[in-house]
Amino acid sequence: MSLWNTNTNKKINATFPVKDGQPWLSDDSERAISVDGISGKASRITVDYLEPGGARTGKLFPTGNKFDVVSLPGSDEPVRITCLDCTNPTVYVQASSLHVPPTLLPDEFPSTTLQQLEHLRMSGARLMGLDPTAQSQPKIAL
Repeated sequence: MSLWNTNTNKKINATFPVKDGQPWLSDDSERAISVDGISGKASRITVDYLEPGGARTGKLFPTGNKFDVVSLPGSDEPVRITCLDCTNPTVYVQASSLHVPPTLLPDEFPSTTLQQLEHLRMSGARLMGLDPTAQSQPKIAL
């Protein structure tokens, strides 16, 4: 099935089992799958995002660079970030740049790290031409 995402103006293909012209919910426990957090099992639905790059900004690398360098308040140490728009604009930063272990879970981040991440997210938004005050985009990822 072809879908049109009106948020991103991108085409998405969804593939799922059909039986007698109708969507088929597998009762075959060998082929049925489960999804964490959802009770029961059902047939697999495969979703292919066609040409997801530039969904919001028009470019996979909205700044034109594979990485950009920004500064954190109160620090002379430059931080490398990658601004990528692949279905959702996202700012990527290495955990080591913030001196936190890469295995740290979000609810374990010190408040200073959260402030640094928000600063980097907002800096990336400006570089991508997005509204830095919008909380929904870009995303931030370690």
